[in-house]
Parts: sequence; C-alpha cells; structure tokens
Amino acid sequence: VLATDQDIGENGRVTYSIKPGRGKAKKFRIDPDTGVIYAARTFEVDTEYDLLVRAEDHGVPKRSQQARVVVAVVGVPLESENAPVVKTGDQHVELTESDVPGFLVTLIQASDVDGEQLWYDIIGGDERNEFYIGRDNGNVLLAKYLDWERQREYNITISISDGVHTVYTQLYISVIDINDHRPEFTESVYRVDISENIEEGMEVLQLHATDEDEDKKLFYSLHAARDPVSLKLFRVDSVTGSIVMAHRLDRETLAEHVLIVIVKDQGTPAKRNYATVIITVHDHNDHAPEFTTKIVQGKVYETAAVGTQVVQVYAIDRDIGDNAQITYTIVSGNIGNVFGIDPNMGVISVVKPLDISTLSEYMLQVKATDG
Repeated sequence: VLATDQDIGENGRVTYSIKPGRGKAKKFRIDPDTGVIYAARTFEVDTEYDLLVRAEDHGVPKRSQQARVVVAVVGVPLESENAPVVKTGDQHVELTESDVPGFLVTLIQASDVDGEQLWYDIIGGDERNEFYIGRDNGNVLLAKYLDWERQREYNITISISDGVHTVYTQLYISVIDINDHRPEFTESVYRVDISENIEEGMEVLQLHATDEDEDKKLFYSLHAARDPVSLKLFRVDSVTGSIVMAHRLDRETLAEHVLIVIVKDQGTPAKRNYATVIITVHDHNDHAPEFTTKIVQGKVYETAAVGTQVVQVYAIDRDIGDNAQITYTIVSGNIGNVFGIDPNMGVISVVKPLDISTLSEYMLQVKATDG
C-alpha cells in the first residue's frame, strides 16, 4: 500500500500498520516504512483475507487514514510449458526530484501463452524501497521522493513469474536534478577593516558561496545597506563576488558600513541567500587641526607673577586617536621669550617678568600640530 502526505519533515513521514483483530490479520505483517505487506504464515488456496491498513503521520497532532486491503490466495501451477515473455524489454526512464510518491514510473508488460497469472516483483537495485511494483499488473510506482544528491542512477531488476518459470527485465532510471538547494555563503557575517585612504577600484573583500546543485552558476550583488550612502561607495562583481571601492571613503562621515549582499543561482526557480558585510574604516591623518578662532586677545598686568595664565588657544582635529592628538607651540612674536605655552592644553602663561616700558603689546603666532 502507498500513502502520500503533502507536509514535510516529521509531519509528512508516514508509518503503516495493520489494524489488529480483523479477519486473519495475524497471517500478515507490514513494513512500517514502505507499506509492503508480507506473508507471516502459510495459507489455504482459494481463500480471501480482508485487512484494514492504517497510514499515520508523525505530526502533532498525528493524523491518519485507513484503507481496506483484500488478499486473495491463488494456487501455484504445478507445471507450465511456456515461460512468460516480456513485451516491453529493458526500459530507460527519467525522473525528477520533484516527482511525487505514487507517480507512475512505467508499466512492465509480459504475457504467457499458457494463460497463467503472472506475478511481478522488484528483486534488486532498490535498496531503500523507493519504488513499488503492482504484483499482478506490473505498474511501477514511485514510493518516495528521490534525491539526486544521494543517488543519480538506478538499475532495477524485476522478475516476472507464472509460478513455474521466472524471467527478468531491467529498469534503468536516471534522476534529473532540480534546483532544490539554496546557495550558501561561506560566512553569514563578513568583517573587514580598511583604511579610509584606500584607492578607488581596490578590492575590499572576496565573497565565496557554494551550491549543492549541479552546474549552477552563482551571481552576487549588493542588496541593501544600513546607511544608503554605503551603496554608492562599494560595488560587487556579479561573477567573482569581489567587493571593490567605487569612491573614496571618509571615516569622519561614516566610520562603519553595514552591507547586505545577495547570491543567486540560475536554477528554476532561482534560489538566493544573504550575508552581512561589516566594513570598519580606520582613520588616516587626512585632516589638519583647526583653531576655533583665528584671533585670541588677552590682557595681563605688568606686575603679573611668573606662571600667571594669560589666555588659552584651542584647536580641534576631525581625525581620531593619535592622529587627533594636538601639540601647541609659539612660533613667532615672543620677543624676549617672556611667554610660554602648555603644549597639550594651549594655555599661554608668563614665564619671565614683564616690562611695559620695553614692550606693551605682543603679537604671538601659535601653531597647532597633530599626530
């Protein structure tokens, strides 16, 4: 018997059983996975056995259905002059992975000039019981979904017997691959560190993906980004998967780019998959310090003691880390070196006694240096 279930996984896995207590059910046993019914005891000729077979899935809740099976016991001829003749000969059939259980694979046709009943059996080449043959009619049916990745060719031996003579035929089955696998990136998240001074056209990252289906070409593309500006700065080679710079970067504008990349195969239907690329941009010393104001005025009394703070200058740098560390120096105008400057804070102080009669106004030029 053969039952199908449109669910997948455990919800679609079917187990067969014979309902006990009906007729002579104990004379038979059933393979719980394949549904093939076997004789468990001897029989009397010209009798019938009425069985009730249940097919049950493994879902939650479990669902089941019953079917009535009538087994007729016929006598085996003691002699037969002629052996059966196979009309169809050896056959070659192509099936796809998407063909459903119950699909008619082919019909084995044979005849017997003695008019004896013929019995058909699969006796080799079907180790996983993926096919079923009608014992009294030669109809070969698909019992399970096929998997091209597991087995691509079958050489099935079928016997035809009239009870005395047995002949054989071969059924060759080729499985055609369908696009049942999504391509897979080697990483779900790629991380890369780059400098902001990387040149246009330089490679940032090489994407890699695989596909278990046969001869499937893969194509790569940018799908989305956390910040839309990132989509303009990077591009992906659709064939090689290489991510390259499309425009120069500026860490101060955006220090981290998060891209969503996509890989797609050429199957029917096409399948795709996604990965995340996180690009961290490291600082390059591409910004000079800038004073917050160009002219700073300060006043100090002639009697101010050495160490008196006069004024503070302040500069900023858009770089980060050591590239933004600023050092202050007085480069001109410090006649008599009466003033000094804190190199880190930019505070200008009196370092020698002042004399207004010598000079009443100083025009100092201060330099801010980064790095």
